[in-house]
Amino acid sequence: MQMITTILFTCLIALEASCKVAIVNPRTFTWDPAVMAQTKTNVVKGDPTLMPAVHELVSQAELSMLYGPWSVMDKKYTPPSGSKHDYMSIGTYYWPCNWNQTAPPLAGCNQTTGLPWIRRDGEMNPMRLEYDSYPLESMATNATVLGLAYYFTGNESYANRAAMIVSRWFLDPSTLMNPNMMYAQAQPGTNDGFYGGIIDSRPFIEYGGIINAVALLEGSPVWPASKDRALQEWFKQYDTWLLTSDAGKEEVQEVNNHGTWYDVQTTAYALYSGDNSSAKKICTLAPGRRIAPQVQPNGTLPYELARTKAFWYTYFAIEAFFELGSLCRCVQVDLFNFTTSDGRSIRKALDFIVPYATGKMTWPYQQIIPFDRGVFFPYFRRAAIIWSDLAYEAAILSLPDIDYTGDITNLEFPKYQEE
Repeated sequence: MQMITTILFTCLIALEASCKVAIVNPRTFTWDPAVMAQTKTNVVKGDPTLMPAVHELVSQAELSMLYGPWSVMDKKYTPPSGSKHDYMSIGTYYWPCNWNQTAPPLAGCNQTTGLPWIRRDGEMNPMRLEYDSYPLESMATNATVLGLAYYFTGNESYANRAAMIVSRWFLDPSTLMNPNMMYAQAQPGTNDGFYGGIIDSRPFIEYGGIINAVALLEGSPVWPASKDRALQEWFKQYDTWLLTSDAGKEEVQEVNNHGTWYDVQTTAYALYSGDNSSAKKICTLAPGRRIAPQVQPNGTLPYELARTKAFWYTYFAIEAFFELGSLCRCVQVDLFNFTTSDGRSIRKALDFIVPYATGKMTWPYQQIIPFDRGVFFPYFRRAAIIWSDLAYEAAILSLPDIDYTGDITNLEFPKYQEE
């Protein structure tokens, strides 16, 4: 604890010295650039309401300095293409068909090979950790923490580590990932890759992700414009694959959280690569293509409620709506205030979940594993800001008994104050 405090104190002194010139708005998309710049200004001034979050951010960044870097080349399996540069994963809930040796054999199941694998919704196969999905998530999470830590402290060691992590996954010729998801979420015995596996790459933008993190490295010598252009080119190629591949053409048709996360990704990558026109086209279609088909007039999300982890999947769908809504604001499309004639909206979906998230009502649908209701904190905070409604801020008080003043969300989305 003392070491973290010393590191933070040293960083803030250096940051204050470096901020004698005006703090400029970063080129972020999920996080409002002007808000980020103002928050940084307040951090430099030592705003006591933000210091717990900065302290937590530095603590996480110090841990992130110890992890990675990661690469698709590190997996022990080779994709059907013969190149480990191709991302590879197995279906999250798929298992060998002979997994239950005490049950009668399933029809069509090869008891020797366990093929074809079968779906057990909500039960993750631990073999998934042996492929690329966990490294990808770890890479994105840690790079995001380090990018934020650099932005709010000015510590160049954080920028250096973030740049190295990002370069190893995306840019270094010997370790980079090819810009496709052809072999994501394979179902052995049925296919080598499933279009739904495109969702595996959502950490590139989820919780800020790579797209926002690298924007916070601007100004550091370890992230020159040439590197940023190279990364933009990678995402431009990946976005093209998402839009033109057979897998992408299937995923865009999904009318549950998968379809929304597809739009989140294609919108984010278009914005990052400078194609605002394509981003706006996706956002303009979103009310009719995403919100209206998924949200019922009473706020329920039937496609998610049908799952064995219905509480978690409802949260997951709402998270995707918030991410898409934030991105679409960059091209002046307001999804947050869209409402159909019969009352379907993102806000209605959130309002449906509030009494269950706060524990006021018991969840009446399936949820086969424990669920942390605290994950709603960032979305209640964002809702209070978006709709200028302190009722959502008050709802935070009914979430699990955790001190949220130290949550990093307080830096990305500072508490809403009524004027």
